[in-house]
Amino acid sequence: IRRVIARRNLLRTAGFAGWNSAAVSAVRETGLALSTPVCVIPAGLPTPQFFAAARSRRDEARQRFGIERDEVAVGFVGRYVPEKGLDWLLRSFARVDHPRVRLLLFGDGPLRPELQAQARASSGTVREMGSVSYDQIPEVMAALDVLVLPSLTGHSVAEQFGLVVVEAMHSGVAVIASRAGSLGEVVGNGGLLVDEEDTRQLTAAIESLVADPELRRSLGETGKVWASDRHSPQKAAKRLLSFWERVAPGQTSRGNVAPRAEGTGRVSVVALMTSHNRREKT
Repeated sequence: IRRVIARRNLLRTAGFAGWNSAAVSAVRETGLALSTPVCVIPAGLPTPQFFAAARSRRDEARQRFGIERDEVAVGFVGRYVPEKGLDWLLRSFARVDHPRVRLLLFGDGPLRPELQAQARASSGTVREMGSVSYDQIPEVMAALDVLVLPSLTGHSVAEQFGLVVVEAMHSGVAVIASRAGSLGEVVGNGGLLVDEEDTRQLTAAIESLVADPELRRSLGETGKVWASDRHSPQKAAKRLLSFWERVAPGQTSRGNVAPRAEGTGRVSVVALMTSHNRREKT
């Protein structure tokens, strides 16, 4: 029944916006007409200037989080839930052979007690830092050398965007991510991608960046350019404006609105903005 209702609504839709290409493909398969304008755009994007400003105070940020000058700081920022792949990250990190590498976990969630216990047992190589406010994220990124997002795809969950990797890229931080959900699309050529739950690949990716400062710097610069080209608020605004111009040609300036869906008197545009990793079957 849900699929029938969805198909009927999609056939009457003048436009569709979703967080990723998978969402667009799903609604096309469900019944959205090929001629209907679509737009891939996240619900929100970070402001690059905040991250650049924080990066200029990198030494202060590292001091605040207890990172020594000669340490290589590998970080995770996110919710402590199974689908974020923290167990996989810890197993992979334990195999990294480098005397001055540290793993810093920033976040909160049901797995926190377990992560705190593992951090205590690690003799300082893993540090559970707790949650930070959104306003502190630029400072966290400024302190890191590498960010890892090892998300996993489950029966009813998938990474819909992965905002934290874009924040890292805007900070010039080297990024490693799994290919879960839309991460391959979001990270693209701006970071290193590994197969889900492949411990060998993740360990090798971390080791390659930990051992080579120039590679970290180069990948960080590549990620910054990638994020600027594809994930800046300005570029997103242009995509959204182009979308509305296709939905409502000639009617997108000075408060004009899109044409009404036939027989309804209302604009009929669907914006699919799911929670950041839940996926529902249509």
